[in-house]
Amino acid sequence: QPTVVVGPMLARKDATHAVVSFETDVPVAAAVGVAGRAPVVSEGVSARHEILLKNLEAEGTYRYSVAVSNGAGVSSTPPRTFRWLPIESPLTLAIMSDSRAGSGPGLSSHNGVNVDILGRLVTGAYRQGAQLMLFPGDLIDGYTTSTDVFQSQLTTWLQAVEGVGGVVPILTGMGNHEALLNAWTDGMEADKTGDASSEAVFARRMVNPRNGPPPEIPGAPTYDESVYSLDVAGVHLVML
Repeated sequence: QPTVVVGPMLARKDATHAVVSFETDVPVAAAVGVAGRAPVVSEGVSARHEILLKNLEAEGTYRYSVAVSNGAGVSSTPPRTFRWLPIESPLTLAIMSDSRAGSGPGLSSHNGVNVDILGRLVTGAYRQGAQLMLFPGDLIDGYTTSTDVFQSQLTTWLQAVEGVGGVVPILTGMGNHEALLNAWTDGMEADKTGDASSEAVFARRMVNPRNGPPPEIPGAPTYDESVYSLDVAGVHLVML
């Protein structure tokens, strides 16, 4: 049977729309079922999905699950319940950063991520009533020439937060450690460019607002989903 291997994660598109994102081990057709509503079906077959939930009411409570099928089998995630964001204050925010690997044993240093502390932080924020979480950079160790390693570390980060991220939106940004580099034997290093840049790879894995500025010059990295702003409950948030 096909399996959801990353997510589901809940993201805010605007005041009345959410995005449920997830990844599977094989390309699948997918649907998000919300209690009391018709299922929202994916537009095609893929291993990565971003499915839009429309017409959400401020502070409304919704119960949902994800179902995936490759034609030979069907599987679904356990149901999750979230309370949608308010339109007016107050708003409870949690802001944290620097979850890259620590120096200790075990899950404190797992594939470029301090999974132990990261899990405690987002769980603690959830228990304290956080309605929205911001993580503005240094999610992972990064500083690698390998796109596969960079992707794998982002996967580890997403899997570490998905238990909470499936019910509370987590906005992410890039720090200096989210770096994909070209390196030469003489010791010179430079950021990868275009679709291979760390910004482009980050945007393909994260779901954030898409209102950032265009590239500064041809060939420069995109700022799509890495630099953005949004208004939530009377608060203007900017991720740089």
